[in-house]
Amino acid sequence: MSIEYLEGINVGDKIKLQENNRLRPEQSLPILKNRINEQSRAYNEFYGCEFLDDDASIKMSSHPDWLKDEAISDAKEQVWASEEKKSWERWRADKEKDPAFLNELALTLGLQRCLPDSCIVVRSCRHDDYENGFDTFIADKASGAVICGIDEVIDRLGNTGPSIKEKKVRQKMLKGGAEIKYGLYFKQGEMKFDHLKHIPAVYLSLSRAELDNLCLSLKEDEPSEGEKSLFQRLLLSLSKQIESYSSLPLDNDLRSNVQICAQALSSWLK
Repeated sequence: MSIEYLEGINVGDKIKLQENNRLRPEQSLPILKNRINEQSRAYNEFYGCEFLDDDASIKMSSHPDWLKDEAISDAKEQVWASEEKKSWERWRADKEKDPAFLNELALTLGLQRCLPDSCIVVRSCRHDDYENGFDTFIADKASGAVICGIDEVIDRLGNTGPSIKEKKVRQKMLKGGAEIKYGLYFKQGEMKFDHLKHIPAVYLSLSRAELDNLCLSLKEDEPSEGEKSLFQRLLLSLSKQIESYSSLPLDNDLRSNVQICAQALSSWLK
């Protein structure tokens, strides 16, 4: 029996099977960056000040320590780039293609879509990310408080990231909670900026498949049912973490903030 080959396929050619339909980072990144840029502009216009950068991270150029801390963050990145034998520019470009960076953008956008309008979800500046170890925080105009500081992790196959993060945030709680040098809060509905301490520390974990599905959903103007369901699960995870802190020997300020966080999460869960 003779063998018939598909048109365009020659004897000896290797046929590369199509990979699964997982989104490549470069496919999702432009859309997420555009969405988060729109969100940043909307926040800046609404509050009448340029407190967010294009990527929804805190920007406080008028702070007396801002330029010094930015230089320190630059220096850290240059060291990390050197350790990976890359230029600083290449290191920063590669960082944007990492699923962990997509995870951070997607969760920031998704949280803002699923939480009440009284909440504002922003990314921490590089200083607070590198020095104080969290990616995002939620401030609530209703209570005036910063609800929590969030560290985010991709749950890769066989990854111990979530369990490591859980230990990390519990240790942070035992040391007084999260600290935000460049933070914001609300007083009588007016946005204020300050160095904040005793903030409940939590983490959020997405699997790679969940991240891919979330990126697809975030392309749309309205959240899908799957997106809503995902964030209900994530809020429940936060609620359980906060509930577990009741057994820890926390100082009074942190314990009070944990109670505020628990009340907020309870009202957000449907």
